[in-house]
Amino acid sequence: MFTTALSQNGAGIHEAVRGIATHLPAATAIRVTVIGLVTDPTNWDRDRHSWQAPGVAVAAIKRSGLRGFGRLVYAAGVTPVESVDVVHAHGLWNGPTIAGALLARRAACPLVVSPHGMLESWALRHNATNKLLPWWLWERPIVASAALLQAMSEREEHGFRNCRLRNDAMVNPIGLDFSKIQPRLRTTVGPRTCLFLSRLHPVKGLPILLEAWSRVRPTGWRLLIVGPDEANHRQELEQLTNALCLQDQVEFHGPAYGSEKWRLLASSDLFVLPSYSENFGLAVAEAMAAGLPVITTTGTPWGFLAEQGLGWSVEPTADALAAALNDAAARSSTDLARIGAAAACYARERFSWVTIADQMGEAYRWLLGQGHAPTGLRIADGN
Repeated sequence: MFTTALSQNGAGIHEAVRGIATHLPAATAIRVTVIGLVTDPTNWDRDRHSWQAPGVAVAAIKRSGLRGFGRLVYAAGVTPVESVDVVHAHGLWNGPTIAGALLARRAACPLVVSPHGMLESWALRHNATNKLLPWWLWERPIVASAALLQAMSEREEHGFRNCRLRNDAMVNPIGLDFSKIQPRLRTTVGPRTCLFLSRLHPVKGLPILLEAWSRVRPTGWRLLIVGPDEANHRQELEQLTNALCLQDQVEFHGPAYGSEKWRLLASSDLFVLPSYSENFGLAVAEAMAAGLPVITTTGTPWGFLAEQGLGWSVEPTADALAAALNDAAARSSTDLARIGAAAACYARERFSWVTIADQMGEAYRWLLGQGHAPTGLRIADGN
């Protein structure tokens, strides 16, 4: 496997790659080697332990930018091919696809590509001028030649077709480690908490969330924004918070990982992810598993939340978010807890890493002609 997200600040991609890599050997007896970039060298001693599992080897490259890109491709050129049966590239733009294609060609084996939302319309438009040349010169030809594409949701698989990709594809989501989830800690003391826990990035829609919060200003509530800062977006958000006079209701915290992340989820009352676009939205699945009702948008694949009484799914606008916040904040703690309990049941039924790793193993064996078609497979129509 190739990835640029060995470090925990890789967020959803890190969790997806780490989860599948560390659960595959136990679920399928497949041995895994992960070659990837360390984007947070300061905390690598902490992060490296999360990759330790029987049957998993990790080659960490402590470089970034063009040097990291080059080292990733170099690793693909010198990796021994004798024990390589399938190559799996996670993500686009920063080297995984080129490295994956090179090693797959050297080993004469199938290439699997997981775009991790990078082919979503919003993602392609963001910094589009920097992506146009790489897309047409190498990213699209490599992705189009892959033996299989992995989508995290039906929405992402449809996005492949919108990009005129006609590969076989499978829908296989990100799993959760339910043993890490902490019991509910909420007390009746202090304000109730609406939690945002994800990257601070423009795609996450935080400006419209702050605008919506300023319109509702729910009594007895606070908005807690937690996550790693990207492209200095936190400063922009703090300035907007001050401009909207929300300092008494909005708090910012840095990234939270591991037990600290689950503690925050366990002590909150409501979760919000106002993204413009998500291929999966791991934060939503984690919040549901922790027993929280969720407010999210139609830009994510969680549109069924409202239909099944598990939360709210609205247009990614300040008006729509304000209406959802107003409805949620007016509910009793008992009512929110009931919705959260139903959400937790839903998550436990669908996001087991054991099941998801077994399905990925089925896909690898199918590509090698050694088994039946995997669950979630979409055969290309050839058009």
